[in-house]
Amino acid sequence: MKRQMHLGLFILGTGSHVAGWRYPGAVDSFQDFPAIQQIGRTAERGKFDLIFMGDNLYADAAAHPSYTLRLEPLTMLAALATSTSHIGLGATVSTTYSDPFTVARVFASLDHISNGRAAWNAVTTANPATAANFGITHPDHARRYEMAGEFLDVVKGLWDGWADDAIVADRMSGLYIDPVKLRSIDHDGAFFKVKGPLNIGRSPQGHPIVLQAGGSEAGQQLRIAEEPPAGLWTQTGGRHGAAGRHADRWSHRQGSVREARRAAELRQRQQRARHALRTLRAGHVGV
Repeated sequence: MKRQMHLGLFILGTGSHVAGWRYPGAVDSFQDFPAIQQIGRTAERGKFDLIFMGDNLYADAAAHPSYTLRLEPLTMLAALATSTSHIGLGATVSTTYSDPFTVARVFASLDHISNGRAAWNAVTTANPATAANFGITHPDHARRYEMAGEFLDVVKGLWDGWADDAIVADRMSGLYIDPVKLRSIDHDGAFFKVKGPLNIGRSPQGHPIVLQAGGSEAGQQLRIAEEPPAGLWTQTGGRHGAAGRHADRWSHRQGSVREARRAAELRQRQQRARHALRTLRAGHVGV
């Protein structure tokens, strides 16, 4: 069987380079939805598996334009679902500054709208500047990951509250929902108290895909708990084996290969930076 490479596009409307918007003809706003639609269609035509959108919950005028000025991810991807047909749609939502019921509901909704293409990048939000927008003190690292573990359990429990065949819609009997196949979760934990069930039926995937990219020990353990599909490349190798996940199926990357790739990526970044600097000095971006 041939091995395949899976490609995902981390979408930034004005480009990855902080000055990309200054190039003549470049997209100059991440709020330009027709431009985002074009990017999405191009990625789908190019056989990409996923469009992925990050997020933050505060504004900094000195930051990258697409970090400070952007559409809300779920809204944007729901709209993008109508102009694409099969590419995955991944959005970042915080487990520290959201609630499980709403997150379970919006991703189930996106999964229905996109016919089974939704993915949730679950993050704990590292930047303490966010806290001022929610009137709370930013939790420390350990507490954020404790919250995240419980948050994920609640969301998945809510997704499982509807059986696949809970919606009967029997016109003769008048029964629309089989009450036996709809259940509450009655969760009462350290951080969240949620009765359930969701007011949306089971989504096409059942569980929209959960992404998690934390690099810390706590982040890696949270990623293990999500039981990713076999053959996925990870940075943790044998750690999955320790959790009973068949280490030989996970550890595709050897240290020497990884280091060589990092060196090549560093050289490419340095070359791009030198090219951008020469462009700026030459006045090609409107300086």
